[in-house]
Amino acid sequence: MKKAAENVLQRCPCFNLGAAYRRILSLYAAALTPLRLNVPQSNVLIWLLEHDGENLKTIAQAVALDSSTVTYLLDKLEKKKLVERREDPGDRRGTKVFLTQQGRALQSQIEGITGEFRRKVDTLVSEEDYNTFLQVTQKFQQM
Repeated sequence: MKKAAENVLQRCPCFNLGAAYRRILSLYAAALTPLRLNVPQSNVLIWLLEHDGENLKTIAQAVALDSSTVTYLLDKLEKKKLVERREDPGDRRGTKVFLTQQGRALQSQIEGITGEFRRKVDTLVSEEDYNTFLQVTQKFQQM
């Protein structure tokens, strides 16, 4: 009986994605601890490293979070002096988010962490399997 239940769970995408997510998140969060960042904060910073000066809605869509959550993250990042919000000259009600010098200075450390994490992944799965994983998880996000 126990064996049958294990097989059902092992074939369930929700179970497998959840278990993998929790493990990956735990490892990644531990790596970010020295920077005093959590995973969602690092995702916002990583996005801004390539898209500095974006508006809140665009950032929220990019990091797959709702606007109120991103507002909370930006409040925390602003207190750490890693980002700043400026009025959008094209929309008096809007703001744009920019990395500060301190925020930009974290780029090499963040890239080191993400690079090390990717190297760990490369020891577990082939490039082809990794690309397939990305394609499948991106399709799941469209459900």
